[in-house]
Amino acid sequence: MCKSKFALALLAALMAACTSTEPGVSDTRPSAIGVGSSAQMEVVPAVVTARPNTRVSCPDNPPFLGSISVNIRPGVSAITLTDVRLRFTDTTGAFSAPQVTLPAPVPTQQFGSGLVAARTVAQFPFSFGFGCGTGRTGTLIVIVVTTDDRGRSNVNEMNVRVQ
Repeated sequence: MCKSKFALALLAALMAACTSTEPGVSDTRPSAIGVGSSAQMEVVPAVVTARPNTRVSCPDNPPFLGSISVNIRPGVSAITLTDVRLRFTDTTGAFSAPQVTLPAPVPTQQFGSGLVAARTVAQFPFSFGFGCGTGRTGTLIVIVVTTDDRGRSNVNEMNVRVQ
């Protein structure tokens, strides 16, 4: 009986020693795995204005066009842009344009290289067409797939409002 009380007291003391005294800091913070391998990404602009297309012929030339730029800032190691997917859904949510996928080597052919050097910022501009069977306003979902210098893939999904 004494041994179990001693074990419980020891366990409580060890747990108390690991407790943070900083206000608002969680004791269950995630640890960083592969420090420096993560990248910051953003899509600009935050709101895309739909422009009318002068050559409408669905599905090859949809009635509306939009333009975005995917900005990538790697950490301390280089990353490679391997895949970009664009999917438009109108405001009703009932109608979606077919997903457009730009797999490798398209980014390399389009931009000269999909490689983003460490501690730099790269901008990748994209234009997309929509409106064949969908409304003019909605949400563009941008899915960006990158690979770091260790061969690990990372998928980022960002939403952009289209008006």
